[in-house]
Order: sequence, then structure tokens, then C-alpha cells
Amino acid sequence: MPQVGIPPAQLYRKLLKSGLKAVCFALPNRYSIRDRIRGGFEDSNFRPSIEAIENTVAFLDIAARRKGLEDRIVKNICFMQWSKSQDKRMHIRYNQTTKGDDKARNQNIKQEEKKLLASSLGHFNDTLIQLNRTANLCLR
Repeated sequence: MPQVGIPPAQLYRKLLKSGLKAVCFALPNRYSIRDRIRGGFEDSNFRPSIEAIENTVAFLDIAARRKGLEDRIVKNICFMQWSKSQDKRMHIRYNQTTKGDDKARNQNIKQEEKKLLASSLGHFNDTLIQLNRTANLCLR
């Protein structure tokens, strides 16, 4: 995190508190928010400015107060995080339960779904990067 006067633990708590309010403490979303914020603090290359952190906290507070564009963005970020984790789990479960010809045929479908998911994740990440640049945020 940034090398400023505010301790990283305080920044983490501030972002987490605003993020949890933004998703109304909903069960799958609160874990997505927590994992995203934790990942940002663990990543050594992620060094946002204080202004970007303040803008992000304000963005999350707006998402918590009203159901507008900010709320939809936060929920989509959580959904994409959740769908990535579900895809990993489904792939493991799926390979354990299917047998024979069904497994071979369905693996082709799974490969197509993986390509589609990878493509959509690429577009999603590009859009998120542009949003961060434009609004000076540090969403991940």
C-alpha cells in the first residue's frame, strides 16, 4: 500500500467498512469484497495514491446510500469474482461426477465456456482499468 502517514491497517479497515456497506453485508458479496481488498493489500505492485483511496471510499459510500450506477458496478465486480471462484469449483466437481462419453462431450462444452469466460473477464478487467483511470479510483 502507499507510503504515507496513514497506517495500512487503517486504510484496510476504512475500505472494508465502506465495501461491506456497499454490498449491504450480503453473504456471497461480502466475501468477494473482502478478498478483493485483501488481494490489493497483499499485492506489492498495487500502490494507489491517497486521493485514489479517498475517491474509492467515497464511491463505495455512494453505492451504499443509493441504488444507482455505483451500486451496479460494485455488484458486478462481486459477481465476476464469485463466478471465477464458482468456475473453479464447478470444474473440479464436474470432472469427479461425469463418466464415459458424456464426460468427453461435455468437456468440449466446458472448453467453450472457459474461452467465453476468459474473453468476458478480459473485457471486464479492461473496463475496470479504464474506470479507475477516469475516476481516479483503486477498484480491483
